[in-house]
Amino acid sequence: MSISHGLLLAARDTARQRARSTPAGAAIMAAVTALTALSVGAASDNRQRERE
Repeated sequence: MSISHGLLLAARDTARQRARSTPAGAAIMAAVTALTALSVGAASDNRQRERE
């Protein structure tokens, strides 16, 4: 199965079962937001240590 075929199947399943895909999408977005915030914080701490 190619990547484009997999994406097509995922999009089709999402369209068919919106009630199930909305919470999953929200959970993914929350996880990405948390990881981004942690990464920015870690980069800031490292930069501050380099300056000291």
